[in-house]
Amino acid sequence: MEDRASRRRKLVLTVDDDESIRTTLRMALEMGGFDVMEAAEGNEALALLHAAEELPSSILTDWNMPCGMGGRAFLESVKRDPALANIPVVVVSGTADQSALKMGAARVINKPFDLDALLTVVESVCGGDDAPRGLATQRNMVLVPRLAQTLT
Repeated sequence: MEDRASRRRKLVLTVDDDESIRTTLRMALEMGGFDVMEAAEGNEALALLHAAEELPSSILTDWNMPCGMGGRAFLESVKRDPALANIPVVVVSGTADQSALKMGAARVINKPFDLDALLTVVESVCGGDDAPRGLATQRNMVLVPRLAQTLT
């Protein structure tokens, strides 16, 4: 049976104008077994997606980004682009409502978010039995102290 180290890691794109949130997401996802691409707003994210050799298995995006393209316009752009439309988009926001789901988001996660719940959602939308798995208690024992150091 194939072990976790030999499995191909899933790629996730995070889009958030807040650098500390991007850092938190990157650290949590990397510790959860994912590779991560980052963008500070929608236009930057679209440029990354169009230039990427490998498309991500999922996208996590903030809803309200005052500089550049916000989450709503970014989600609309992704869903209109045939090359990107099948990538599950998870909206991570303190203000997004269920309208994001009506626009095609796979899930909405409210800030502040629980790291284990976030990883479970990402694993779920990335799909497949090869999605990274781990014990929640092990994740949080490592993640919480490291992320606390990062955010202070």
